[in-house]
Amino acid sequence: MSGCGITFKKFKPTIRSKRCFLLFPVQGSERKGLVSVEVKKKKGQYDMKLLAVDIPMASGPDQRLYLIGDEEGYKVSGGLISELRDPVVKVMAATKEFNNLDRIEEEEDAERELQEAERKHREEIEKLEKESS
Repeated sequence: MSGCGITFKKFKPTIRSKRCFLLFPVQGSERKGLVSVEVKKKKGQYDMKLLAVDIPMASGPDQRLYLIGDEEGYKVSGGLISELRDPVVKVMAATKEFNNLDRIEEEEDAERELQEAERKHREEIEKLEKESS
């Protein structure tokens, strides 16, 4: 949130409008993206100033789709949005790394369980052989 507070226009006190900035990840069947939103509250009504989606591309730079607003509006709020955006982008990148680590750990756990089951099976066979002799 930004804004709010009292300001003076022509020696008359007025309350500044509030602005809310939101960033959140989205995921479709083929791609992930990051949504950037700027909303301004004026006289009790919400006015959406910016709604953009950044889509990382496999080849080339990321693509930004503007559903509301444009590049100029993004640059105006871009300073604050980029400050908010950087940690979210890092978390999204880390999520991919954690998913890969989880997959590797699951494979290692499955291999250990298989080895343990084989060891127990061999012990049972040896026990049965000793009892029969």
